[in-house]
Amino acid sequence: MTISTLHATSIFKRFGAVQVLDGIDFAMTSSEAIGIVGPNGAGKSTLMAVLSGALSPTSGRVTLDGAEVTGLNATARSALGLVRTHQIPKPFAGLTVFENVLVAATHAGGARGAAAHAMTLQALDDAGMGPLANRPADSLGLLDRKRLELARALAAQPKLLLLDEIGGGLTDAEAVELVQIIRSLHGKGIGVVWIEHIVHIPLQVAERLICMDAGRIIADGDPAHRHGRPTGHARLSGGRVMAILTVENLDVRYGQFRAVRDLSLTVQQGEVVALIGANGAGKTTLLRRLAGAHRAAGGSVHFKGEDIGALPAQDQVARGLSLVPEGRHLFPDLSVTENLQLGATRGRAGDWTVDRVFEVFPNLVKRRHARASGLSGGEQQATAIGRALMSNPDLLFLDEVSLGLSPLVVDQVYASVEGVLASGTTIVIVEQDLSRAMRVASRAVCMLEGGIALDRPMDATSRDDITAAYFGLAKEVQ
Repeated sequence: MTISTLHATSIFKRFGAVQVLDGIDFAMTSSEAIGIVGPNGAGKSTLMAVLSGALSPTSGRVTLDGAEVTGLNATARSALGLVRTHQIPKPFAGLTVFENVLVAATHAGGARGAAAHAMTLQALDDAGMGPLANRPADSLGLLDRKRLELARALAAQPKLLLLDEIGGGLTDAEAVELVQIIRSLHGKGIGVVWIEHIVHIPLQVAERLICMDAGRIIADGDPAHRHGRPTGHARLSGGRVMAILTVENLDVRYGQFRAVRDLSLTVQQGEVVALIGANGAGKTTLLRRLAGAHRAAGGSVHFKGEDIGALPAQDQVARGLSLVPEGRHLFPDLSVTENLQLGATRGRAGDWTVDRVFEVFPNLVKRRHARASGLSGGEQQATAIGRALMSNPDLLFLDEVSLGLSPLVVDQVYASVEGVLASGTTIVIVEQDLSRAMRVASRAVCMLEGGIALDRPMDATSRDDITAAYFGLAKEVQ
C-alpha cells in the first residue's frame, strides 16, 4: 500500500490583528493516527481548516505527497485524498442516508453509475450505517448523524482523514462505538488526525499526541509520555453551609444534543467558584440555564431556597441573580451610563449605583457619555460587568471575562474585578486562563461532557488535578 504524506511548513494565520496560528510545522503519513488537543482558542480547528483547504494560511506552505496544495480549495484537496469531517453534522435533510453518501461518492469521490453505488455501500458498511441506508437523514439521532458524516467522508476515498471533534456530545457508550469504527478505518491504511477536547476518546486510536496552545505546538510525541492517568473522577463536597444556589440532576438539551447531563451543584454564600472546562463541556449552557435564559429538560434549580426553575430571566434578576454573558451584549447605540442604568430596571435597591460602578471601573469615567459601539474590548467588558452589578445581585455569573482581550487589558479588568470580589457578592466565573482562575477563586469546579469531573476547594486542588479533569484523563474508553 502506498504511503501518503502531508506537510505543513511555517503556517501562520491571522484574523485581522489576531494571530491564530503562529509558525506551525506539522508532518504526518497515512500510517499514523494523531490526536490534537488543547484549550479553547488554541488554534486546533483553524489548523484543521488550513490543512483541509477550508481556509488559506496568511503565510506558509501545505504539501500532499510532495505536491504543493496551498492554493487548492477543500474540494480539490478532497479529490487528492485529504478529507475532513465537520464538528456539527449537516446532512441533506430531504435525502435518505444512502442518498447523502451517494452525493459524496459522486461529487467528492468522482465516481459515476455502478461504481458510485458500490463506493456508497462500502462507505456505509465501514461507518456501520448499512442497516440505516434507507432511513431519512433528518430522523437520525446524534451518533448516527456523526456516523453518516463519517460515511460521507469515506465515500471520497480518503488517504488522510481529518476528524474535527467527531466525538463531541456523545455518551461514553456511543463513544465506544465510534472509537471502534475509527480504529478499523485506521487499520485499513487510512491516516487519521483527530481533534477532540475530550482527550481520552482519541487516545484510544492515536499513537501520537500533539498539544497546542496560543497557536503553537507545545508538545508532540507518544501519548503515554504526555500525561499521567488518575484512577477516577476527583470530587469533593461537604463541610459547607448556607447554600445560596442548589442544582440537582439538571439536564439541558439543544435538540438531540445533551449539553448538560444530570448535573448537581451547590454554591455557598460568599464563594467565588471558578467554572472550568473545555469548549463544549457545557459551561455557558449551564450559566444560561441558571440565569433563566435557557429551559431545562429535567432537574431543579433553587436560589436562596426558592425553586426558580420556571422563572424567566428578568424575574430571576429581580430576586438577586445576574449574568454577564459571553460576548457582553451591550446596546451599541446607548452610552456607557445608559447601559448601566438599564441594569437597574429589574434589579433591587442596594449599594451598587452608577457612581460606585465608576469607582470600581475608573477607566469608564471619561467614557461615560461614549456609545458602547465605540468602546475598546476592555471598556465593553467593564460596562457589561457594571450593568450586571447595577441590579445589586446576591449571585453573579461571569462568563468568559477575558475572552478576546489582550493580556494587558485582562489584567486591568481583573484589577477592577477585585473590587467586586471584596464586596462579598457570591460569584461563579467561567475562565479559560487557569492561572488566573486559581488566583481569584476559592473553589474549582471542572466540567466534562456536560457533567462535573472535579469539585474541590481551590487550596486543595493542584494544576495537575484540574488538567486531568479538564482533558478527561480520569476515564478511558475501552
